[in-house]
Amino acid sequence: MKIKSMFSKIFIGILMINQIAFGYEEYLPENNATVLQKETINVSRNFASNTTSGSSIDMDLLDATKDVQYIFSKEDLKKIEDDLSGSYQLMEDIDLSGDNWIPIGKNGEAFTGELKGNGFAIKGLTIMDSNDYKGLFARLESANIQDLIFIEPNITASSYVGILSGYASHTFVSNVEVIDGQVNH
Repeated sequence: MKIKSMFSKIFIGILMINQIAFGYEEYLPENNATVLQKETINVSRNFASNTTSGSSIDMDLLDATKDVQYIFSKEDLKKIEDDLSGSYQLMEDIDLSGDNWIPIGKNGEAFTGELKGNGFAIKGLTIMDSNDYKGLFARLESANIQDLIFIEPNITASSYVGILSGYASHTFVSNVEVIDGQVNH
């Protein structure tokens, strides 16, 4: 039996401190199965010194219920393009400054997966384009985006423009924050 089928994931609560989300999730057994794991991630950010600190993260315990890809760099972030239905987690701040970002989702294909920001930031997202469907993602459909911060994004496009996505449908977005952002169309 797969671990995924043995658990019901219940979100217990969110506490906002310094506008950064602290999350706690607990896995409860189904059918009297044994509880195999608990996940706790605490991350704090000091914007004055531009540093992030938190508890050490055990990669094996982050999310044993699905195949998660961990994002440490802008190259890793762009690789979401290879599996638009995958599950991803940011493991540190990503700096996109100086690049004209090409949205994730070739030819307008939608991201349908999950992205957990873990309270980390995407800095300097810049898009200067005269076409549609511009944002970090071109389109989101039935996606799940959580606990992500954008710092100083600057997006200019024709229409269907946003910082997270140019278009979203049936998508769950929770605790996504923008600091000093700008969108023009």
